[in-house]
Amino acid sequence: MAVHRLVLPHFTPATLNALMRGKLRTRINRGKGDRELVCYYAAQSGIPKATGKRRVSLEVTLGPRQRRADVDAYWKGMLDSLQHAGLIVSDDWAWCVIGDLTYHRGPERCTVVVLEEIMTHDSYPCPPQVEDEAAPEPLWERLPTCDFSVFAGGSETYESPCGEPATRRASLDGGQTWLYLCEKHAREVEEVVDG
Repeated sequence: MAVHRLVLPHFTPATLNALMRGKLRTRINRGKGDRELVCYYAAQSGIPKATGKRRVSLEVTLGPRQRRADVDAYWKGMLDSLQHAGLIVSDDWAWCVIGDLTYHRGPERCTVVVLEEIMTHDSYPCPPQVEDEAAPEPLWERLPTCDFSVFAGGSETYESPCGEPATRRASLDGGQTWLYLCEKHAREVEEVVDG
């Protein structure tokens, strides 16, 4: 699995509080600034655009007097910026897994985004298909060509598809679903089931 590192020097993502509080224009500008910066460094890094699911982890280096934010503070703005840059397909659970958030202390602010490709069920290599002998024809396809009606249990009186009174019933799945048939069609079904 490929792992990509996007280094964003002198940068700490806008917190969720910064994106949700304050004047609308200020909030929009904070989000837009983060998106533009991430797009710029993504283009410089040469990280391929996302085509599948990725795990996103953050390594945030705090400046000398900078305080830690809440655990969930950086994710919203960062995931939106990564999606805008094409480094994740979407911040939806089907395309993105939130990884670790680690804090370090250093002389200058810095954020490192670690993107890890995740193998999904669709991306696993499939084993080669082995040609089986001719598979038996499904039972439903071997029934007489008459259009049988299928009923689930009950005490009502049924007519068989040919309009004759249904005098017999046949089950093809151990009693879960019953076919209500006239005598003639019941014999045809028994020949198929027994044969």
